[in-house]
Amino acid sequence: MRPRNATLRRLIVGLAAYALSAGTFACGEDSGEGSSESTAPNASPRAAPVVVEPDPVLEAPTVDGVLGLLAQDHRRARRALGRHRLSYTADLSLVPPQLPRPTPGDRLPIAREVHDELVLSWAGDDDREPALHLRQGPAEETSRELVILGEETYSRLPHRGWLHRTIDSELHWTWLDDAERAVHDIVAFAAPQLTITVASSDDERVTLKLSRAAERRPVRTPEPATWRGKAELTAIDGALVLDREHGLWQSAELKVAYTVVDEEGRTLTGEASLSAQREVIPGLEVAAPATSAPFPERIRYDVERRRLLDGLAR
Repeated sequence: MRPRNATLRRLIVGLAAYALSAGTFACGEDSGEGSSESTAPNASPRAAPVVVEPDPVLEAPTVDGVLGLLAQDHRRARRALGRHRLSYTADLSLVPPQLPRPTPGDRLPIAREVHDELVLSWAGDDDREPALHLRQGPAEETSRELVILGEETYSRLPHRGWLHRTIDSELHWTWLDDAERAVHDIVAFAAPQLTITVASSDDERVTLKLSRAAERRPVRTPEPATWRGKAELTAIDGALVLDREHGLWQSAELKVAYTVVDEEGRTLTGEASLSAQREVIPGLEVAAPATSAPFPERIRYDVERRRLLDGLAR
């Protein structure tokens, strides 16, 4: 089971797709970023991680440089930091303007709000023996959870019990990268009109101030033809704390307000906010659920055929 890890990239794309279609809400598709290959069942992804030298960026931060640091994958974080826990809370909204009384046949936008929470605990010392707990959802009983300990995986859907099975895929590495890059996603959204300055600095960390620039700057992504290229950023306010040694984020607070025009020419008002924290915990442990049931699986067709036809060929 894959917890529906709705990162900022997917949530914001979904809200904008709703706006531009003037009445239908569509979840964003995975862009494929962060996908990778591996040859061993429990090996970390083989694709080379993004590595950016932090010192030049932190001494004179630029938008592209900071985005490069934030684009580092979770493998970089777990190798540099060891056992740690990261979490974020995201709130997104898209509100239509006050409209006159509708007439039959009008396509009316509907106000949308999304609240998302995620907690990732990494307690492994080696990627060949992963130990992780991923929970996504605003409340424990309504969340989706995944626990992986070595070769065993445990999963739970909202309002359901735990199920267990032997791990049979490597998708969890991509989910960890999604969680790691949540801060990158919202900073990238603000990038076209973002100003970054150093608020404070010491031997261990650098605090960056994020604010709205007076003029829009050209960026490689998003493309100008997409809704992001047409969105008007009206306010940006936040702070980002980065680890000086590795350039990894330690905490982030960011709020972005924007407007977007839908297909009917109406201006909708949007807001995206993220609060994220990371804590290094050397003694962090992840335990299997107290109770779990075997994951139900359908009998394979060839096995079922042999059982049903047993003896008929004699």
